[in-house]
Amino acid sequence: MADTLNHNFRWLWHRIVGAVIAGIVFVSIAGVAVAQSTRELVLTVTPSLARSGLLDQLVPKFEKRFRMTVKIIEQADVDGALGLAGSGGTDLLWLSDELRERASMKGGLTIARRDVMFGELVLVGPKSDPAGVKGMTSLVDATRLIAAAEARFVSRGDGSAVHRVERGVWTEAGINLPTSTKEKWYIVQKGGMRKTLETALEKKAYTLSDRATWLGLGKTNDHMVLVNDDPRMIQQFGALLVNPKRQKSVNAAGARAFLNWLTSKKIQKAINDFSISGEYPFTANFGHRKTN
Repeated sequence: MADTLNHNFRWLWHRIVGAVIAGIVFVSIAGVAVAQSTRELVLTVTPSLARSGLLDQLVPKFEKRFRMTVKIIEQADVDGALGLAGSGGTDLLWLSDELRERASMKGGLTIARRDVMFGELVLVGPKSDPAGVKGMTSLVDATRLIAAAEARFVSRGDGSAVHRVERGVWTEAGINLPTSTKEKWYIVQKGGMRKTLETALEKKAYTLSDRATWLGLGKTNDHMVLVNDDPRMIQQFGALLVNPKRQKSVNAAGARAFLNWLTSKKIQKAINDFSISGEYPFTANFGHRKTN
């Protein structure tokens, strides 16, 4: 009888120990899986930012500092970027459409937006300048001259922040844009900033561009910046987190670390120091506005 009890006790003990060990192994494996999942950060940015070269300088520093891989997704429009946030396809957004960014926060999709930097829009046109706008500092006055001369103008036409600035300027100038395809001076591209610029070059037309994309094209023989320094042409960039309460799968800790790092004094200085062809397309401005 005693032998039977001892045997049963040993059997039960082994079962208990085995279960505990299995549990420990399971938890350990799960812990490794979680750790591995947080080793990648998905960052969604605008094409102008992705192609400027700034991320090539900044992201490797973050990866080395935090031992985390950053996957960069380039989205041509804010709808696409917010769609990724809504589906859990990104952890962090770095965009240049403050109106839409703040709307996404109000809707609970994103949180903790911070100003990062600002860039500038420029009116680019042929050196021959048929509308005579060179040197002007009022984009509104320049568009009036372009419309009066019926000089070719290429519009992004995609509802982006740049396009909204352009449309607002036409409205402020009191210009009714042509709707007939027979009036060919106003050309709607709908192909992103770089494609819009390339079309303007091809057609010897004016267009509104962000400075970083313009500089990224390199020197051109026929076109130049004709109008800038209008306050309407400031392009604010902001970074914001996908709300982890809405998307449980996001790398919330990694995204928060990137946001804090991006707005640190050291990285803000690195943004100011970044140049393209000897020009500085971005000015860091975290904490410089009351909206933060």
